[in-house]
Parts: sequence; structure tokens; C-alpha cells
Amino acid sequence: MTPPIDESIPSDPGLPATDHVAERHPQRHSDRAAARDGLIVLVASLGGHLGNFLFYVLGARALDPAGFAELASLTSLALIVLTPVSGVQAAMARDVAQATVRADSSLAGALIRWLFWRILLLQTLLFAVFALATPAAFAVLRLSSPGVWLLASLWFALSVSVQALLGPIQGLSRFPTMAWILAGPLGLVRLVFALPLVLLLGLPGALIALIGATLIGLGTVIWSLRRHLVPLRTLPKAGRHPAGGARTLGLPVTGLLAFASITNIDIVAAKIGLTSELAATYSSAALLGKVALYATVSLGFVLLPRLSERIARGQDYARATLLTMAVVVGVGLLTGLAFLVASEGLIVAVFGATYEQAAGLILPITLIMTVAGVLNVHLTLAIARRDRIFVGGFLAVAVLHAGALLLYGESTTDLIATNAVVLGSALVLWEVFSSHGAVRMLIRRLGADHRSEQPADE
Repeated sequence: MTPPIDESIPSDPGLPATDHVAERHPQRHSDRAAARDGLIVLVASLGGHLGNFLFYVLGARALDPAGFAELASLTSLALIVLTPVSGVQAAMARDVAQATVRADSSLAGALIRWLFWRILLLQTLLFAVFALATPAAFAVLRLSSPGVWLLASLWFALSVSVQALLGPIQGLSRFPTMAWILAGPLGLVRLVFALPLVLLLGLPGALIALIGATLIGLGTVIWSLRRHLVPLRTLPKAGRHPAGGARTLGLPVTGLLAFASITNIDIVAAKIGLTSELAATYSSAALLGKVALYATVSLGFVLLPRLSERIARGQDYARATLLTMAVVVGVGLLTGLAFLVASEGLIVAVFGATYEQAAGLILPITLIMTVAGVLNVHLTLAIARRDRIFVGGFLAVAVLHAGALLLYGESTTDLIATNAVVLGSALVLWEVFSSHGAVRMLIRRLGADHRSEQPADE
């Protein structure tokens, strides 16, 4: 019988404990390893996002504005649909990492097998549900044909397995494998497949390219985890989570679903509420503005298992959290500055003269997505800490945000204003009322560093 994962959280693990002086040097080594792994994943993620960005550029150039708006809305909807699975990924990364820290390889293997077979079943059921929803999706999203939705549904379903199985790879700290998946099947491989297919088949060709790249990603994760999948006789019985903690999946699933909604529902709302031309204009600006978010969101892949390990050991996690936030803010501001200088020429050079009106939308979207990036770091910490208060509040923000966009998003300006008010207010409220706001963590951290520098006899 495998021991359950310890869900207890130290009373204030964000503060370095003075009786852990002997562990300071190992922790510095761990910091360097985390920084190296973070750099590997960050570079790979940037390559993947470049591939995805060029995929959208190809779509904008090869399709008419209506077709491009359709492609952008389907991919944004995919992110919303798939991100609950990212919650499963996050939970499995946390649990496998903590099992590995405890040198419990049998539990780690059981967790991986438990996930693998159930996620394959979920993938099949999701495709059936999506296929049955074809008439409704065709009408609400104003798609060009039902076949487009069926292709998108197949892509959604296949992506479920890739997304979920990244969790064990993440938890086992196999970051080179994760880097390849992020840069290749989830990025540049899509572009390679799309180059001939979009030109030959239009929008269906773009979706077929996504399906082909996803199949390569699925093969990669299965190959990487093959040794943990072989002993089928050790599968847990009666569908039970090996660590007795299937209920803990709900927290990351809920939190990441909320995050996907607040960062993607605006494009879906634009497709529903605006004309095709305006929806395409907003989508092109949003794709550029979200570069600031996508450039740093992958840092959470490394941050989550590191925070989980430190919380399990009762070590300090504030420093890693604050450094990640600093990177997010820095990248966002630099990206915003670049867009401020070159937005009009950039949008025309990238998407064409048809999208020139999008130039004035890029900077505000970039700043809003920087705020979303900071909220994502808070969410990563909340998942590692199993913080139900933050996740519940974040879900409420996502519901309010979606409702406000659908009610008031009658123009591109309205969409941007709604995004800014809701996301900005959420971050301010968390800073004011939470003991885990960035400012309070920084103050505690500086105080702890000051105390550690005092002579022992003081």
C-alpha cells in the first residue's frame, strides 16, 4: 500500500527557517539547477511560440479576414477547453515531484499509469461530446462548415493526452523532453505541416496540420514514459487515485480553467459579437499583444515542481516566486515598449495592410497580458500550496470577466477596457488582502535576509 501524498502545509513556509542553515548551500545549488532548467524551457517555449505565431501569420496571409477570425476563435476556444487538462498536468507534476523527493518510485509509477489509461478514455469521450455539439457550434460561432468543427474536435481530443501527460514529464524533471515538445509538436512542427496544407486546403488544411503535429507530440510523451507504463498488473483497482487524492485534481483544474478563460475568451467574444472584419482586427492585435504572456507563461512549468518540492521540505519558496514575477513584468514592459515604437509598421509587415487598424490595440493588450502573467505566477503558487481561497476567487473573476465581455464587448475598445478593469482589479485586491501578495512576500523576504546576516551572538 502506497503512502498518501502529504497535503499538510507549514504555517508559513514562505519564511526561511533559521534552523535550516545547513541546507542553505544545497538550496543555492537547487536554485542554479532551477535557473538552468527554466532557461531551457523558456528558450524552447519561445521557439514554440514563434512557430505558433508564424502559423497565425500564415493563416492571416493565406485566408481572408473571415477565415482568419474563424481560425483564431477555434484556437482560442481550444485553449479554454484544454486548460482544465492543464490542471491535471499541474496536479500530476506536483504529486510526481513530491513522490520523487520522497524516493517513492512505486508511487510515482502508479500515478503515471493511473493517469495514462484514464486520460485515453477521457480523450475518446470528449471527441464524442464535441462531435455531438457540431450543430450548436456551427451556429453560435458562425463557422464556414460543420467539417471545420469536426476537425477542430479531433484536434481538441488528441491534445488532451499530450497536455495531461506533460505533467509526469514535468514532475520527473525531464525538462529537455518537455523543451522538445514545446518547441516542436506544439510549435514549429505545426508551421512546417501548415505551409503546404493551408495553401492547398485553406482553413481545413490548418486544422489538419495541428492534428498531425499533435500526433507527433503524443508519440513523444508515450515513448518518454514507456518504462512507467509497462507493469500493467500494478494498476490501481476500482479506479482509485494511487495516492488517495483524486479530489486534489479539482484545484489546479479549476484554477487553470479560470486562467485560460481570462486570457482567451476575449477572442471568442469578438468572434461572436463583432463583424468578421472587426473580429479579425482584434484577433491580430491580441495575438501580438499576448506575446508578452506566452513568452513567460512556460516558466510555470519549472516553477510548479520546484515550489512543490520546497513546500514539501518546509523550505523558502518566496525567492523563486518573486524572481519569476520580476521576469514576467520585465518581459512585459520591454515587449510593450517595442510595440509602442513599432506597432503600426509591425502589424502591417506581419499580417498585411488589411489589419492596419489593429496597431492602436497592441500596447494596451500587451500591458493587460503582463498583468495576467503576474496572476499566473500567483496561481502557480496557489496550486503548489493547495490554496482554495485564491483559486475560488480566481474562478469568480473568470466568470465575471466572461459575462462582462459578452455583455459590454460591443467594440474593440470595449473589449480592451473590460479586460483592463477586471484583471487589474483582481491583482490589486489580491495584493491588498492576501498575505501572499508580491509586496508582502518581498517585505518578509528582505526581513529574513537581514536577520540571517546578523552575527550569531546577536
